[in-house]
Amino acid sequence: PYTTLFRSVRYLFFDRFKSSYAVRNWGARHARGEVLAFFDADQRARANFLSLLLEEYVPDDPGHVYVGHLQDDPRVPRVLREYFTWLGDREGQLRGRIQTAAVAVPRVLFDRLGGFQEHLLSGGDFEFFGRAVRIAKVHQNQEVGAYHYYARDVGHYLRKTEREVFGQCLLAQGKGGPGPRVHECFYDTLLGGAKRAIDAMFIPLRYPSHEWPIRWQAQVITCLKLVHRLKAVVRFKLGGERAGDLPQDARVSRSRHPSQQPGELKSSTVCPR
Repeated sequence: PYTTLFRSVRYLFFDRFKSSYAVRNWGARHARGEVLAFFDADQRARANFLSLLLEEYVPDDPGHVYVGHLQDDPRVPRVLREYFTWLGDREGQLRGRIQTAAVAVPRVLFDRLGGFQEHLLSGGDFEFFGRAVRIAKVHQNQEVGAYHYYARDVGHYLRKTEREVFGQCLLAQGKGGPGPRVHECFYDTLLGGAKRAIDAMFIPLRYPSHEWPIRWQAQVITCLKLVHRLKAVVRFKLGGERAGDLPQDARVSRSRHPSQQPGELKSSTVCPR
């Protein structure tokens, strides 16, 4: 559908590198424009997506990052959409973390930062834009430009959570830090589960009866997130090479300074003509 929505786009299929970050770097090298706009495969763009994303574009000034506004795709299960609304679980937004979903950067800034770390299988967008915001101003557009289908069901969402935590462990290792500790995650899981159990007991006293089932489900999801977080940390500490919803053939390098070697994960990218 995007070949008709964005007519001046050529589509490139690519299967030589092992991560989506490698694919993004490769797409950036093939792009010919001055601005690089990134978009994820689980999103649907509105017709004015690019104009909204670059509404505050500053020509000839690479010191800017442009972030679009995403809205949950209606296909996302209602319990997850309500979960985020009620429990304030948009951690990335709350902490100002930027994902590669609906974001644009000047090519000069991208090249100056050296692109994404290709060995990472998760968390590379947070790592890259964490470096970018230290030297660039962030422009956030508040009008919805795309819809994000981030989870087919609760199980899919929890597997993504596990992968993301595994990626955080990799980032911490790359920076020479200890990363999450198993015993701390274990206690967080126990205490968090107890807190959610207490909160669940008071739901009938605080909310109308038609909201009880879905609010109870939200508490269960929170507990399961803690379990999957613990699972990812344990898997990392035991030397695992994959976690969560990573493809079966995807493996991560455990070196702090991994070489960017070809892999098997197939991905695609688009870039301007």
